[in-house]
Amino acid sequence: MNDLLRQVAELRTDLRALDRRVRSLADAFDMVEPAADDDTGEANLREVIDSLSDAHLDLSTAGKHLEAVASHAARLRG
Repeated sequence: MNDLLRQVAELRTDLRALDRRVRSLADAFDMVEPAADDDTGEANLREVIDSLSDAHLDLSTAGKHLEAVASHAARLRG
């Protein structure tokens, strides 16, 4: 059981690190200035930022589920 709890803790740590990377990447793309006459480029940039934002929300949800997993798994240990 201890090994499983350790794996859950590691997964939570990995997930938080991935979420930080996604947010950092979204911030970096948000700083990009498309060419003034490039409507397609601007639309693509918006899609990238929106998709990264969606990924952040999904990772946040996954994080909440892992918190529940950790809590319930710890109770199994007794």
